[in-house]
Formats: sequence, C-alpha cells, structure tokens
Amino acid sequence: MEQPDRRTHARYRLNLPLHYTVLHRRKTVAAGTGWTVDISAAGACFIADGLVQRGDTVELVVDWPAMLDGQVPLELATFGEVVWVKANHVGLWFLRQGLKKRPGAPA
Repeated sequence: MEQPDRRTHARYRLNLPLHYTVLHRRKTVAAGTGWTVDISAAGACFIADGLVQRGDTVELVVDWPAMLDGQVPLELATFGEVVWVKANHVGLWFLRQGLKKRPGAPA
C-alpha cells in the first residue's frame, strides 16, 4: 500500500540545470553539477553527478527559467542540509533560499 504524502509544501516538477557545493566548516569539500527533479518552498530533490551524503551542508544554485523584467536571467540560490540520498538522487532541506541575478547579467 502506498504511503500518503505528508509534505506541507507543494512540490513542482522542474528539470533545471544546477551546480552545487558541499561545505564543511565553510570550506568547499566537493562540487558538482546536476538537474532538479522537483522543488518546493522548503526543499528540493536533485540529481547529483558526484558523492553527496546525508547530513552534508550544500549550497545549491539553480538556473531559474523566468527572467526579471523579461530580460535579466535569474538563479535560485539555496543553502541547506541533505536529509536523504538514494543513489544519485538527493533530498535537500532549505535553510535559506532566494532569487538573484545570475553573475554577468545586465544591471
């Protein structure tokens, strides 16, 4: 029997490119690229191209599909804790997140 979904935030299936950095005591210990599977207000599931472990602290930056004023590319910048890993799929709980201009975007 399938378990009911107990999440309090709706998940949105989005397949977007990303890059991530695994941090330990504010120092980079690993980095990689991947794709989102789904995103909510509280977290994300993503596919990682490298080793990420439960309990890791991760900075995740997603190329956001919308543009500011229809012209300025955005990215979703997040910081959080890995709460589960299944093969190369990673569940990240956001501690902080926000949209910002992509580096090199026009002012």
